[in-house]
Amino acid sequence: MTDERKTPKKKIFLSYSSNDFKLVKHLSGYLEKRGLETWYAPRNIPPGSDWPRAIPPAIERCAAFVLLFSKKADESKNVLKELTLAHKYEKPVFWLRLEDIEPKDLTYFLSDNQWLDWLDKRDDALEELVDSIMSLDIDTSEDEPGDEEFTDDLVNLPDSGPDAAEETDGPEERKPKRSGFLMWGVAVLVLAAGGFWAKARFGGKNQDWEARHEAVRQEQQARWAREEQERLRRAEEERAQRGQAAQQTRKADEEQAQREREAEQQAQRAREEELARREQEESPRDTASSAGNTVDFPATPFTVQVLVSDLNIRAGAGANTESSGRIERGMYTITEVRNGTWGRLKSGKGWIHIANPEWVKIRPSTSPARAAQEREQRKAQGKPARRPLTDAEYREMKKDADFAAADKALNDVWGQLKKSLSKASFAALDEEENQWIRTGRDAEAA
Repeated sequence: MTDERKTPKKKIFLSYSSNDFKLVKHLSGYLEKRGLETWYAPRNIPPGSDWPRAIPPAIERCAAFVLLFSKKADESKNVLKELTLAHKYEKPVFWLRLEDIEPKDLTYFLSDNQWLDWLDKRDDALEELVDSIMSLDIDTSEDEPGDEEFTDDLVNLPDSGPDAAEETDGPEERKPKRSGFLMWGVAVLVLAAGGFWAKARFGGKNQDWEARHEAVRQEQQARWAREEQERLRRAEEERAQRGQAAQQTRKADEEQAQREREAEQQAQRAREEELARREQEESPRDTASSAGNTVDFPATPFTVQVLVSDLNIRAGAGANTESSGRIERGMYTITEVRNGTWGRLKSGKGWIHIANPEWVKIRPSTSPARAAQEREQRKAQGKPARRPLTDAEYREMKKDADFAAADKALNDVWGQLKKSLSKASFAALDEEENQWIRTGRDAEAA
């Protein structure tokens, strides 16, 4: 009778990192469409089952071991355990590179295996993997290793049933006895041979696997020790670099502070030198003026216009007295002149040098004493005593703050008089004012 059996599918164990779960699902679907059977956790683990108990048999019964290699897979302890089992059971290993990197933790297991690139995640890149797996001549039945060999030998033994006794030649009374001894003898020999074969096959493998596993473990520990030493060395270097950087920063801060102090000291020296230079410039003028080169100033009080913004204010009438500040540009009233070059400010702040026309401009006097002096000069020259004041002179005089305030007060008084007096009285007073203007505004005040 012909034994028709369905050709079993090759079973492929898929190992991966949990970060690549979507890719393993896609790869499983593709391989199964090509006639291969795939196994990966957790899909093929029944609910409630223990993963450590389910994975080793799956690896043992697979036809090939396929690893989806990535950086996370290279660092995964579970992937390392699965690869160790694959080497124990001597399964062909294929690894697909998902990233353009070289193995580090898994170098021992993958160095002798050909890798395939699946960097672009295209299905046509998987054809080489399928062809390689299909070319494997491996039995993937679910029986335990060695079961078929033992079964075949036992099946070929002479049958000890009634039918076998009838087919045996010779006297009937001796057939069952000879057949039984023969059967038991052959069975004992087969079992003994099977025991020696199993011990030779699996005992040696276990010892070899344990030796390899111990070598892997020692290599792993040595690598971890080297990595720890490297980590400590780098940490020490980083601490030294940080200390050096902090020292350089402190040094740079100190140098910057020193430069700022030197710049401030230099600026202070420049200010002192400039102040000394100005004092020296003023002092010769004072000396020259006191030597007889005095300026003919108007009678005090009179108005001056300061043309510079940093003219010294002195505590006394001389450059050798203490400076009490600077005076800004503007119009100022001088109430006293001393040493022929120094004028006292009306504000009482001190004295300023008024003999340099580049610094100070003298304004016409508006005081009664000055008007009387001008009248005497005009009489001596044979001119009329009263000179009408021109509008230009009047505008120039109004630049003086004191004169402008007095002029405004006078105009306010005239406005009040106009409101309180009768038209006739105000007309007479207005005529008197016009006559005063025509003959000179300061004439009657004298």
